[in-house]
This record gives sequence, structure tokens and C-alpha cells, in this order.
Amino acid sequence: ELTAAAEADLRRRLHRRALSAVTLDSRLLATVAALTSAGVETRLLKGAAVSRLDYERPGHRPYGDVDILVRGEDMATAVEVLEGHGFERHFAEPFPGHDATVGKGVAMGGPAGVVVDLHRTLALGYYGTRLPVAGLWDTGEPVDVEGTPMTALSRQNRFLHSALHGALSQRTRLTDFLDLVQIWTGGSEPLSLAAVVERAERWGCGGRIASAVLAAEANLPGQLDADLVAWARDRRRSRTEWIVDRAYHGRLAHSRARTVTAVFGLPSWRSRLSVTVAEVRGRGSDD
Repeated sequence: ELTAAAEADLRRRLHRRALSAVTLDSRLLATVAALTSAGVETRLLKGAAVSRLDYERPGHRPYGDVDILVRGEDMATAVEVLEGHGFERHFAEPFPGHDATVGKGVAMGGPAGVVVDLHRTLALGYYGTRLPVAGLWDTGEPVDVEGTPMTALSRQNRFLHSALHGALSQRTRLTDFLDLVQIWTGGSEPLSLAAVVERAERWGCGGRIASAVLAAEANLPGQLDADLVAWARDRRRSRTEWIVDRAYHGRLAHSRARTVTAVFGLPSWRSRLSVTVAEVRGRGSDD
């Protein structure tokens, strides 16, 4: 039970969140419309999609920014479109080609303090480049945003994205675990454990998915499928995962370390060499 003061505080917070959601949804609609007009295909990510597809009501899942997936080859166009609408990059491109091949995405700050994150992949570093991004562009799932039809990631991909986000985040948020539970349990049909595990391992992030599942079970016990939790408990990290994970958590965690792991996540030695040369040249020109 809440005290009168606590209930009043909660209502104020929910009201602020509702006002923020109106602003974010307005910017989301305008951004997707502008990108579509420029020929850029999109997928709706994270809070704006999960709140509508996996929760009973959108208001049950607040979110603080707009997350949109675009193809790497469309990233430059997408950035240019947003810049034409008053947005600015938070960080300059480290070297030519970074946004399209190595980076997770580009964060853009705009009017009214709204942030639009343009994603190329689902994670920073190794887990982002190791992931075959073509797999994100399957048929997806339709989602209605205030009467406008859009497309979100498929439910299986939303689960993997939420798990990756929670496992690689620098801080633990209950929202990440709630999303996992809601996505896993909220559909009309249960997700296939075998299909989820197969895709996680093929994407090279099985260890991280297992960590997220165990964290969700620890924070929200008994909410996830017992077989899923059993798989996560039995899953052991490979030597590669153990080394790579040092760039995300612990004493060695740093953006520079994640950049190095991103190069090793690329699919071929030729692509790794090409990116390494581009980065050296780009940083040399900065100096």
C-alpha cells in the first residue's frame, strides 16, 4: 500500500512520463515519415515497439528516446535527413565508413531535447559486428503508432535485442528484465526455445543471452520459462566470449576496447584489415 504522499508522487511521475511520450511519439512519426520519403527503410526498436506489442497497455512501459533501425548503407542519408530537421550528431564519425560497417549507430539530439538513436545493429563492439544484420530485416511485426502503421522487429528478435541490451549495459535496470519477461510470455503463442537458442548462437551472443536470462530470473523469479532458465544455467562462455566480455564489464571496460573487439567481430580478415587501415588513417588526419 502507498501512503498518500507516495501515491501523489507516483501520479506526478506518470503524468510527466505521459507528456514525454506524446513528444517522443510526435517526433517518431515525423522522423519515420521523413526517412521513408528519402527512401530509407526503417524498423522500430526498443521502448516504442515493445510498449505497444508486448505490454497490455503502452503506458505500462515508458521510454526516453526514439530508437530506429536503418541499414548501414542508408546511415549517411538518414543522418542527413535528421540534420535537415534540426538534429545534430552527439559524436562525429571516428573515421570514414565507421557508421556503415562498424558502429552500433548514430545518436542525434534535436528539438525539445528529443534524442533519436539511428541503429545499424543491436550492440556496440564485437557483439554488434559479429551479428549478421541481415537477419534483423526479416518480415518483422506490424505495429500501430497513433494510427500510423510501422514495422518493428519480429518477436524473437525483440527478445534477443532486449537480452543483449540488458547484458551489455553498464548499469542494471529493472526495465530490461521486465521486457524479457513480457516478450517471452506476452504473445499469443510461446516463443520456441530451440529457435531462440539457435539464433543466439548463430549470432555469436549465446553467452550474453544466457547472462540476461539468469539476471531476469534473479530479479523476477519464476516469470520465465523453466526450460529457458535451465538452458541459461547450463550455458558456459567460450574462451572468445570470456575475452571479449572484458571490454564491456570490469576494469578493462572502455569504448576503445569495444572498438577493438568490433574489428574482430567482422566476418573476414579482408574486412578487418580494411576497417583497421581506415581507422588509422582517420585518426591520423585528426592529429
